[in-house]
Amino acid sequence: MVRSNPSFEIWQNLEKLFVSHSKACIMQYKIQLQTTRKGGSIMIEYLLKIKKDQILHVLVGLGSKCDSFVASISLGFELCRMQDIVALLLAHKNRLENATF
Repeated sequence: MVRSNPSFEIWQNLEKLFVSHSKACIMQYKIQLQTTRKGGSIMIEYLLKIKKDQILHVLVGLGSKCDSFVASISLGFELCRMQDIVALLLAHKNRLENATF
């Protein structure tokens, strides 16, 4: 006799929904980044838009081990430079690798 596990099935469905939503968001950011044009914007507006999209693209692509990092950076990512994000991300990665539980 095979028993079903409703909570397991619910979690599986939630995971499928989340993965699907995440993939859609990533695709949206990629398209947005690739299709951003200067148009009538002044140069600084265009460059700031690209910078924001690039940082968002990096943050969206990180795995769940970096959720705390993404949460903290998301609060003020508009103030960060890409090189700051890279440095902070590498420091976070080192902390994760050297963590002892």
